[in-house]
Amino acid sequence: MSIRRFVAVLAILALSAGCSGRNNTTNPENEQWFCQSNELGDGWECVQDANLAQVPVPTRMPPEPEPEPVNLDDPLDLDALTGPLQRNPNLPAEPMAVPLPDASAPQTPAPGSQPTPAASVSDPDSPPAAPDPQPGSVPPPPEMTDRAAPPAAPSSSQVPKHIALAYVTPEPTPILQLPADYYALQMLAMNSTEEIETYINDNDLKGMAGARIEDEGQIYYVLIVGIYETFARAQEASEALPPPLNDVEVWIRPLDSLQQAIIRADDLSGSTRY
Repeated sequence: MSIRRFVAVLAILALSAGCSGRNNTTNPENEQWFCQSNELGDGWECVQDANLAQVPVPTRMPPEPEPEPVNLDDPLDLDALTGPLQRNPNLPAEPMAVPLPDASAPQTPAPGSQPTPAASVSDPDSPPAAPDPQPGSVPPPPEMTDRAAPPAAPSSSQVPKHIALAYVTPEPTPILQLPADYYALQMLAMNSTEEIETYINDNDLKGMAGARIEDEGQIYYVLIVGIYETFARAQEASEALPPPLNDVEVWIRPLDSLQQAIIRADDLSGSTRY
């Protein structure tokens, strides 16, 4: 039952109760009436019935009022919806300063709480007490257990393997003065030093050596990737060359053979180079 229908029923019951409970001083029989809505719903219909007056059960209810029509052509007041917010007149115009508690005033423990005993100064095992914060100050945050580790130093794995495995002398040393039982990783064979230098500059190669060698009566200029103490190290370095070195064919050459080719080139050209 809707709220409107419930209110209408209460109105009918009240009217019926009024009709049944009204004493008629001119009628000795104390007539009792029962009223309900008429068939058209625009008035009331009353009958004299003692039973219905005692237990009123209406068979017709007054019509519910028609809802007010909504005018869809009436535009919304967008200015009122998007206008600036109005300040609450009950709030103070200026911000209020909240007084901080006085740290020097004695603190009263809450009812039912146990006071925390202060650490004894004479007890060496007791931890030092933290200093009291100043009024208005923010206490420092608790010390973090998981701190970020400092950046680690570059590991040897970040260095290219062909450099990490190579033999390094304390000072620059000619190839002819290195141990003859070592091995060289040789690549390229060009007709001039300019071609070798252009290749090095174009590919930003650093830490490599060049050598002038003789082969079948001709002089060539080769690029030495590195010198290695063992054949196994030289082979491992050749298999781990980064670009663009891995796009060029390399040759693992005994250092004794390379030294002999350098000496033959010096004899052929009549000058010492590299």
